[in-house]
Amino acid sequence: MHKLQSVVGIFLRGFAMGCADVVPGVSGGTIALITHIYERVIGAITKIDLLAINLFFRGQFSKFWTRIDGNFLLVLFCGILTAIFTLANSIIWLLENQPVLVWAFFSGLIFASAIYLLMQLSRDQKMRQLGYILIGVVLVISLGFLRADLSNPTLLVVFLSGFAAISAMLLPGISGSFILLMIGLYEPTVEAVRSLDGIYLGCFALGAGCGFVVFSRLIEWTLRNYHHQTLMFLVGLLFGSLNATWPWKDGSASNPLSQNLSPSTYAEMFGSAELGKVALAFLTALALVWIIEYLGRNQRRAVEPD
Repeated sequence: MHKLQSVVGIFLRGFAMGCADVVPGVSGGTIALITHIYERVIGAITKIDLLAINLFFRGQFSKFWTRIDGNFLLVLFCGILTAIFTLANSIIWLLENQPVLVWAFFSGLIFASAIYLLMQLSRDQKMRQLGYILIGVVLVISLGFLRADLSNPTLLVVFLSGFAAISAMLLPGISGSFILLMIGLYEPTVEAVRSLDGIYLGCFALGAGCGFVVFSRLIEWTLRNYHHQTLMFLVGLLFGSLNATWPWKDGSASNPLSQNLSPSTYAEMFGSAELGKVALAFLTALALVWIIEYLGRNQRRAVEPD
């Protein structure tokens, strides 16, 4: 029963990460962080190294699988892929038809996650590392000013976009979908998922795999050597990403790169700012993070390595 709970818990965490990664502006890393598996994900990925590859090709599959925490990664990625392939259309529909409420909900998730991270450090630690928050905020906001047009991407571009998107996904606050949107490959990638374009998806997946292996090592190194500074930088990324998930937008409301509007300006342009519903969605997200954090704290052993 304990092992079944562990498998289900990991799968649901992966499913939630997949749902987040479909939405431009929301990171699966944020979900991993608030569900207490972020450092385990990074640690497992960094174990995919020359030693692991050597074990694999020597036929020592059991040692290879144990080294990379294979059961954990397999169940987690099954959850992620299940969400991407089953809910992509539904989430896109929600963004197109109820964008204000969707962005309000995700803003609540991100805000609560940032507060949760801040609570991990003492007041003195926060004050000493304040500059790292500012760096994270500036980095995320500055990304919103980048634009690119890649209407006919080559396979090399698709590979590099997979590398960049998956690297961003590992960081709470920077969404892989957001990166794809900025470089003009969000819609082609979603369409490739819908149409099951094997060549496009295979090239993208290869880039994503390389990004996982390379970038996870950088994150693992910073967490090991500069833990407090890294946490504060992640807080900055989260706070900065609130600019992208602001509920009231001009133009395409499902696009986080659209211009942000005040609630009153939005109401003048579109008839209503839906303040009550926005507040409810935001508070629901806050409550959900608190529940997830509470359950994760009390059931953390369920996702520990066997």
